[in-house]
Amino acid sequence: MVLITFRKIVFFLILLLLPAAVFPVTILLREGGKVKGDMVTQNQSTVVIQTESGKRTIYKNLILKVLYKDVNDDEEEKIRIAEEKKIATDKRDAQLREVARKQQVQQQLEEAERLKREEVQRRQAEVPVQDAVDPKKALFRSAILPGWGQFYSDRKMFGVLWPTLMAAAAVASYDKYRVYRNAMRDYGTIGNPYSETALLGGALGVTTFYTPPVLPDPISQYYFDQNYNLIHQKRVEADRDFQHYQDALYALGAIYVLNLLDAYFLAGYGRNLVKASDGKSSGMILSALPSNTGMSNLGSSGSSSTSFSETKYTFGYRFTF
Repeated sequence: MVLITFRKIVFFLILLLLPAAVFPVTILLREGGKVKGDMVTQNQSTVVIQTESGKRTIYKNLILKVLYKDVNDDEEEKIRIAEEKKIATDKRDAQLREVARKQQVQQQLEEAERLKREEVQRRQAEVPVQDAVDPKKALFRSAILPGWGQFYSDRKMFGVLWPTLMAAAAVASYDKYRVYRNAMRDYGTIGNPYSETALLGGALGVTTFYTPPVLPDPISQYYFDQNYNLIHQKRVEADRDFQHYQDALYALGAIYVLNLLDAYFLAGYGRNLVKASDGKSSGMILSALPSNTGMSNLGSSGSSSTSFSETKYTFGYRFTF
C-alpha cells in the first residue's frame, strides 16, 4: 500500500516538472541558417529556446525543421534539401487536389445543367403539338357560321363571343322590325276608313277611324298637323322605328364583317385564353336574362287603342371561380 502511494507521488512529480524541462534542439530556418539552444516552451505560433545569448522567440512560419540533436553543416544541407523537396511536393499535391476539386465541381455543375436541359426537353415533348392554323380555312368557317373559324384556330373565347354578338344583334333587329311593323299597322289603320276595324265599326254604327279636322287658317292647319294630328305623329313614329330597324341591321352586318376579319387576321393569336364553363367548373359562362319592360301604348283611334308588352333581353358573361 505504501509502495503504490510512493509511485503515485513520483508520477505526479514527473508531470509537474516535465514542462520545466529543457531539450537541446537545432532549428533550421527557411531563409537559411540555424539556431541552436535548449527548448523552453512553444505554442501554436512561436517557439522559445534558450541560446547562449539568452532566450529567443522564433515564429513557426519562419522554421523549416526542428531537430532534437546537434548536426554538422553537411547533415544540415541534406536535411534542408529533403525538407524543401517535401514542402514542394506537398505544395504540388495540394495544388493538384485543388485542381481536381475544381474539376469535380465543374463536372457536377455541367451534370446539373445537362439534367436541367433534359427535363426541359422532356416537358416540351409532353406538351401536345398544335397544328398550324390556316387563316383561309378559319375565314371560310366563320363565313358559314360565326365563331366556327375562331374555334378552329383554338380561340375559344372569341368563338363564343362572335356568335353571341350576332345572336344579340339578330334579336335586336327582329325586335326593331316588330316595333316598326306595329307602327306601320297603326299608321295604316288610324285614318283609313276601309280598314277591317273601320269597316267592322261602320257595320255596327261606330266610327273607329280618326278624321283630322280641317281648319280655315292655313297656318293654324299646319301647326295643328305638326303637333296634334295623330296621322302625322304615327307617320313620324313609323319613320323613326324604320330607322332604328335599319341601324340594327347595319350593326348586325358590321358584327358579321368583324367576325370575318378576326377569323382571318387573328387566326394565330390569343389561343386558349378563356374556356367556357360547363357550370360545374370555373370559367366563363354566357348569360341571357329576360326582363319585362311593361305595356307600351301605340296610340288610340277614336274609341279604340292599341298596346303591347315588350320584353328586354340582357346578354353578357359571368365568371365562376
